[in-house]
Amino acid sequence: YWRDWSSDVCSSDLGRDNDCVQACIYEWTADGTRRNLSLADPVVGTSDQYPLARGGFVIWTNVGDGPVGSYTLFDATARTYRRIAPPAIASLVGNTDYDFFVRDGAVTFYFWATVAGSGMQSVFDVFRWTSVDDLTTRITDEAGRSVYPASDGTDVIWQYSPVGQIDGYALRTRPVTGGTTTTLASGVQRWRFVDRTLAYREASGTTPTVQARYQGSPVTLATGAASDLYGTRGGVALYRDG
Repeated sequence: YWRDWSSDVCSSDLGRDNDCVQACIYEWTADGTRRNLSLADPVVGTSDQYPLARGGFVIWTNVGDGPVGSYTLFDATARTYRRIAPPAIASLVGNTDYDFFVRDGAVTFYFWATVAGSGMQSVFDVFRWTSVDDLTTRITDEAGRSVYPASDGTDVIWQYSPVGQIDGYALRTRPVTGGTTTTLASGVQRWRFVDRTLAYREASGTTPTVQARYQGSPVTLATGAASDLYGTRGGVALYRDG
């Protein structure tokens, strides 16, 4: 269940009712009306998954739209659909943990995709798509696993690890306008970046810590093996200390 107070899309989620074969995207408006958004989507796939609603738009994954998959951008005001095609280099697009922001009615969408290898030897990169010019740009190229981008409209953050590594990763960031990519932390196990607040659990040293950043240097919230991070929202980080 995902509630978006900034538009006439009150919530959207995937599910299956009598009007759906596998998984569809449903919309609930403020008056309680429910609609199956997948029915009118001209993009044909086997399953529509993981909707993200923001600023009057919804983006979801079209699994089975060819071997690679694609995304749909739904404009809740105009009631229109737009296919976001996969980049030519991709062999499979990521079906979860993507993000977008809306500025002056334009959508900037960050997603990840498999670009080489398979299984534990897969190589992933992060891409940016803009609705203004329908242009997709590859923003990482490290021959590793760059996945799960999150953006607040100022910066984009993603996690990176070498191919085959299963525990701990680095957090990379760069301005949405471009520029230098920097590493914020390494040995990260969990992280969330919502409403300009970044929080993460780092275990690169001998003692794990939970840290948070808001437009500045990190602040340590908790220390020790029993510390943990649950999430962020509205400038608040929820974590466990002992």
